[in-house]
Parts: sequence; structure tokens; C-alpha cells
Amino acid sequence: MPLIKNTLMVTIMLCISGNMKTFDQIFVMTGGGPGTSSEVVALYAYNVSMNRMRYGYGSTAAIGILILSLGLIMLSRLAGRKKEES
Repeated sequence: MPLIKNTLMVTIMLCISGNMKTFDQIFVMTGGGPGTSSEVVALYAYNVSMNRMRYGYGSTAAIGILILSLGLIMLSRLAGRKKEES
């Protein structure tokens, strides 16, 4: 396990960043519908920006995605360091 720790940490970070970018598949297949049942944050930011013409609010949602992604990646890195020090 100690030898593959770095590989696991990279995999976790890639999974987190990949899950935050699931805009294209959902937009092409369902467009967020029916209703808003399959709407993710990235699709919400797009709909607010482009359909409702609220560009500031949509960009704020996109920045929120960035901050959330960076926060989750930093938490996973801290969790990896804690295990290493023990």
C-alpha cells in the first residue's frame, strides 16, 4: 500500500476534477431534463448565463465550481499527508 499511495492520490484528484466537469454528456443527452432532474452545477451555470442572460450570476457559479474542486483536492492531499506521517 505505501508504494501505490502517490498513484492513488493522483487518481483521486483526477476523479474529483473529472466529476466536476460532467457538463458535456448531460447537455448533449438530456439538456438537464426532464425538468431539472439531471442538472449539475456546470449546466446550471450555463443555463443561467446563456438562457437567462445573467452573466455575473453564471460566472459566480462557475467560480464556485472552481473553489469547490480546489477545496476537495486540497482535502484529499491533506488526508494523504496525514496517513504518511502516522
